[in-house]
This record gives sequence, structure tokens and C-alpha cells, in this order.
Amino acid sequence: MRLRWAQSAAAFLFTAGLAFLLCDYIADFPLRQSVVLALVIAGLVHAVRHNAKQPLLRFSPYNVFIRPTWSQILIDYHLIAKPEDWQLIEHSLKKLPLDERSALRYGIHFTIVHQSDDFERTLIYWNHDHSFASEIDFEEEMVPIKAKREVEIPMLGDYDFYFFAKWAVDGYNLGIVVPDSWWHTKKQMCPKPFMEVSRHPTGQVELVLATIPYREFDVYWKPVEWNSAYNENTIKRRDAYRVKFAWAAIIDEDDAPELALDLPEGIYHKYFEVKHRAV
Repeated sequence: MRLRWAQSAAAFLFTAGLAFLLCDYIADFPLRQSVVLALVIAGLVHAVRHNAKQPLLRFSPYNVFIRPTWSQILIDYHLIAKPEDWQLIEHSLKKLPLDERSALRYGIHFTIVHQSDDFERTLIYWNHDHSFASEIDFEEEMVPIKAKREVEIPMLGDYDFYFFAKWAVDGYNLGIVVPDSWWHTKKQMCPKPFMEVSRHPTGQVELVLATIPYREFDVYWKPVEWNSAYNENTIKRRDAYRVKFAWAAIIDEDDAPELALDLPEGIYHKYFEVKHRAV
């Protein structure tokens, strides 16, 4: 507080001194008039600076890595029969070229490069294909996951399935896109998803399996002027949303406390693991 007061007073005196020089030496006003004008000018400049809108929070870029727990998802939703089936699929994916994109193999990785304080403008960098976007809207076919149709239609082939991550009201929705007719036959045997969203024109259904709350990333907004209460409240609010959306913190007992600020935040859900950290 004292430091800010001293800085403000120094700025006022500097402005007053400069204004006095302009009035007395350049404009050649009388001494008394120069002093009064200098104080008035300094006061006006100080008022403008004080009342100008100052940013309250500062944004720090951060990256996010999402890895689905595929064996659990595929077994629960009857896309494979046992864990060994996923091991075979995983082994086959490792044979793909390293630069061939596959969410089944790598999950998804993106960086929030910039975000406006009203959250209306966001710049996102997709690390996997080196492209930019303005919102999270990812969807990819889960090759080689397929399912036979009850009635074979050669023209249509097997059922296809997709993994998606997209923005929503409370956070980023994560899940799978399945054929509506397939879901109609499997629904009673599967866990109830967090949400079902029908895609009527396409004959598909989005099964939202988890939501990463936006509050998880509030830690990347810091007060311009340090405020311990703000940071404590941010952590409490984030932790409350973790509980609400069934996430828990990943705790590594080997992580030294003094390095905690340099380590990524980690949370896990029944079907996903998420890690994020400042860039």
C-alpha cells in the first residue's frame, strides 16, 4: 500500500513539475499562475489515470491433454467384450506411423493461447495437427472400432463410432457418438451417460460421458495485484466443481512439494484423465 502511494505521489509531482516548466519557461506565464496551472494539470492527469479502466485479471496461456480410458469406455458400452480386446487394438495402433492422427492412440492435446476477459474471444492451438481454432469442437472416428448391423446392408457396411470433445454451457463435454439404432438395442445394458443428445438428421446420438468444468481452468486467471483471498476462493470453487462433475485430483506422492508449481494439474474421472499446465 505504501509503495503504491509513493509511486502515485511521485507520478503526480513529476507531472506537476513538467507542467510548471511548460507554463513558466515556454509559455512565459507569471510564476503564481504557472504554479496553479501546473497543479491543476497534474490533478487532471492523476484523475484520468486513476479513473481509467484497469484490467483486474491477467490471463496465462495453458495447455490441456485429455486421455480417455478406452478399455473402460469400450467395455462398459459393449464395443469390446474384455480388456484383452483393447490390448490387441492398442497393439495394432502402435504400428501406425507416428504422424498418423488417432484419438484412440494419443487422446487430444490443445493449448488455450489467448482468452478475452469477457470470454467472447478465444484462440486455441490444436497441438496434434498444428492448426488454430476459436472453440473446442473436436470429433474423430474411432478406427478400428466397428459394430455389425442387426440386418446386414452391404451398401452401408458396419456401424461407425466417434469420439468427441466440444464446448457446452458448464464445460467441455467428452463422449462418444453412436448410431441411434445401435444405441436403442444396447441402452439397457450400458451405464447411463451423463447426457444424451440426439442428432436427428444423421441418425446418431451423442453420449456425454463427462464434462470438464470451465472452473477447472480459473487458476490461469490471476489478479493483476496479488490477492491471496482471490486465489484461495478460486481453488475452493474449482474443487467444488470437481466434486459436482465427478472428478478427483491425481495425487503423486513422489512429487516434491517445492516443485508443485511446476507440475501439471491432474484430474481423473471414470472414463478420462486430464492434465493441464501453464505454458
